[in-house]
Amino acid sequence: MNSKVSKIIILACTCSSLSANQFWASGVNISSGWSAYLQHPNQCWGAVAGNTLGWWQQNVGIDLNLKEGAPQGNEAITDWFYQKYPHIQGGLQPYRGMIYYLQEFAPNFKIYENNNNPTYLEREYGPTKISGAPFWTERYNYQSEGITKSLIENFQTGKVVAALTDDTHTVTLWGIEVDEKTGKIKKGYVSDSVKDKAGQLTLREVIGNYAPDNKGNETFRFLYSYYVSSTNTYVTDLYEIYSITYLSIDEARNNGTYVDSSNRKDCLLSVLPGSEWACGISTNEGNQGSSNTENSGNTENSGSQNNGNQSNSGNSSNTENSGNSSNQGSTGNQNTNQGNTGSGSTTPENGNNNTGNSNNQGSNNNGNQNSNNQGSNNTENSGNTENSGSQNSGNQSNSGNSSNTENSGNSSNQGSTGNQNTNQGNTGSGSTAPENGNNNAGNSNNQGSNNNGNQNSNNQSSSSTENSGNTGNSGSQNNGNQSNSGNSSNTGNSGNSNNQDGISSESGANLITQSVQNEINKHSELNLALETIGDTTIYKIQKNGKDIALYNPNLSTPLVMNRGLVNYKITKNDNGGIEITKSTNQAALKEANDASKLSMDINYADINNLNKRMGELRGINATAGSWARILGGQGSSDGFENKFTHVQAGFDKQSQISSGSIFSGITVTHTSSDIDGDNAKGDVKTIGGGFYISGVFDNGWYVDAIAKYTRNNHKMDYNFPNMSLSFLDTDYNTNSLYLGGEFGYRFDFDNFYIEPQAEFVYLNTSGVTLNSNGFEMEIKDSDLLVGRAGFNFAREVWLGKIRAYALGGLSYQWEMVKNAEIIIDGDSAKNNNKDSRMLMNLGLNMVASENLRIGLTLEKSAFGDYDTDLAVNLNARYSF
Repeated sequence: MNSKVSKIIILACTCSSLSANQFWASGVNISSGWSAYLQHPNQCWGAVAGNTLGWWQQNVGIDLNLKEGAPQGNEAITDWFYQKYPHIQGGLQPYRGMIYYLQEFAPNFKIYENNNNPTYLEREYGPTKISGAPFWTERYNYQSEGITKSLIENFQTGKVVAALTDDTHTVTLWGIEVDEKTGKIKKGYVSDSVKDKAGQLTLREVIGNYAPDNKGNETFRFLYSYYVSSTNTYVTDLYEIYSITYLSIDEARNNGTYVDSSNRKDCLLSVLPGSEWACGISTNEGNQGSSNTENSGNTENSGSQNNGNQSNSGNSSNTENSGNSSNQGSTGNQNTNQGNTGSGSTTPENGNNNTGNSNNQGSNNNGNQNSNNQGSNNTENSGNTENSGSQNSGNQSNSGNSSNTENSGNSSNQGSTGNQNTNQGNTGSGSTAPENGNNNAGNSNNQGSNNNGNQNSNNQSSSSTENSGNTGNSGSQNNGNQSNSGNSSNTGNSGNSNNQDGISSESGANLITQSVQNEINKHSELNLALETIGDTTIYKIQKNGKDIALYNPNLSTPLVMNRGLVNYKITKNDNGGIEITKSTNQAALKEANDASKLSMDINYADINNLNKRMGELRGINATAGSWARILGGQGSSDGFENKFTHVQAGFDKQSQISSGSIFSGITVTHTSSDIDGDNAKGDVKTIGGGFYISGVFDNGWYVDAIAKYTRNNHKMDYNFPNMSLSFLDTDYNTNSLYLGGEFGYRFDFDNFYIEPQAEFVYLNTSGVTLNSNGFEMEIKDSDLLVGRAGFNFAREVWLGKIRAYALGGLSYQWEMVKNAEIIIDGDSAKNNNKDSRMLMNLGLNMVASENLRIGLTLEKSAFGDYDTDLAVNLNARYSF
């Protein structure tokens, strides 16, 4: 190779490596330390939680004090999730898996901020960065700035691994490569839990991609491009990022000593804009008017919308900035001007938006209002606002200077009637000497007045104006063309807010509270609790002592958390109160009814007739006997199936009477059912005993009666996604009482018989109450009365020297009475829907010897909601 070319290539490679930095999770590089394991069906969350927890176990460096038997390594952990929660397929994020794992194998591990008593935010969205857990989730809604900053800051420590999650999938991020010049992420190193189209399941080098969304906002995602030989094509997969869950090996986070140093601001990383109140901090701060305050992006003059000619200028720190706009238009137009913001030696920039430590929202004003119109609604200003500009109509000249500059902000409004002026004046301290400004107050956050021009009848002015900080003038109403001056020498309002023709914040809050309380009083199951988070009052709507909705009057939409059988729709009305609409959650009701149906259907394995229990009794001449039977099979219904094994044994005494034989005895029974359903999974084991009496008469009739008690142990996982509830790892007992009666008549012919039969069985099962995360599910006592009518027919056959009867049967079984009820958090779901089915059986009863009789029967049912798919019954009786 040409040496010059070689040097160029070497130099290029060197420059490339020097212009980018790689940051990996501890113990991981491109060839080792990472893991990739094929997920179980629809459980990418379990595979990613397994990857991250496996890495954490290897690298954390402290004794985790896990319980004996805790799975170790990513594959074992991933398999454990599937074995423990096979019914949870999709819909979970990796942090849920981390919570499940620690709660199971390290129950004393600190997960939440307050002694493992989760706040609403932690309960619904997992630990935040300030919770102190080794893992937390940050949400960026695909936006590039937050994602880039977060990934770089965290991976630079070498102490984290991350789960990247979008709407439908999650993957594990092990490392990143950052361009030093641009500060952007060039590459990532990802493992997925599904094979790519080339059939590979390995570490993937992915490319960082910055691209605008359909609103022009820059998003960030990873691109994975690869070659698929089977189709001879190149394929590109996208890994988009809605949220990032980090798992850290930081010692303080793993030994419970982590202390938040962000003054709770790191909590905001876990919430999206508009939900900051959930972190317990306020985003509205009063003005910091002192000099030498550094404000980023402070705006002196906000551009304004004017009708008529207008010239606005505002100087700060002897710097003249112009934001003049000349707008022409008809009267009644809306003007929103936000004026000078900043303090001390701040050098403002021209523009319409104020950023930095302020959040200014202008008034919503309408000029020339007709009847029943409302002026300036819900004007909220917060942040460090020095001077807010004014809204004028007609020809007007406004100036508002600050910082050692003589300011004049006299408004002389000329023009047509019906125009609005909303003037927010000079605010701040230090060397600012305001004169005649609109709404001037030192060290305060001023909100301008809502000004309506010529108003017709029934107009409302200045309603729901919220002021934060000390407000010089607020809520004043100006009619017609008016000249407004800020300091109290020219305006009747000064100091803290003195509202004219408006609603004060205190009385407004009282009206909202009363409105909310009145609406809640319409629903006897609900109550109201108030909670102050920072400087915001949150209305907590509760049911049975648990929050079902949070209402912040400053936000447009209440946050509703529907759980259980009832949905509450809560909307904000025009008066700042709420309206509640209650409806039955039909999908949740079906889940509850399916659960109660399942608890009754599994009892059919214990319902048996005389032939299945003891076989052929006619022709026995003895004084006593013992018998045993085993029944195995499977039944199913829409949404679940159960496999059952039933073992029963008994001993009886035979009494001869003139017309036949009477058998009276005792029985013991054991049943095991393995249940696999959409909403329930587990096993039920029963043990019990009872007594019976049976009569076989020479005239062809027979009767049978049995009473039996069983104790039932249930180990179940109930998962109700439409209720947003689950009751996992339940272990409870119920009691059942069976009463059965059967009779029939045998028509004997030369070598066959026909035997019509009827049977009735009553079953009562006791209830139980289950609790999970403060929610209660009460399974009430259930009653079931089942009837059966049909016939058996049999033909005598000989198997060598053994006489036998080949038999078949057809019966109709129906539920005569069915009462089942489940109560979820106070709301009832009753299931009285009766079922019926056709029973079909084929079998063989053998007289093996004078003392031994053996029976074998195959049974199946059809046309029912619950059917026996196939059951095999084997019984044997020995008489002596």
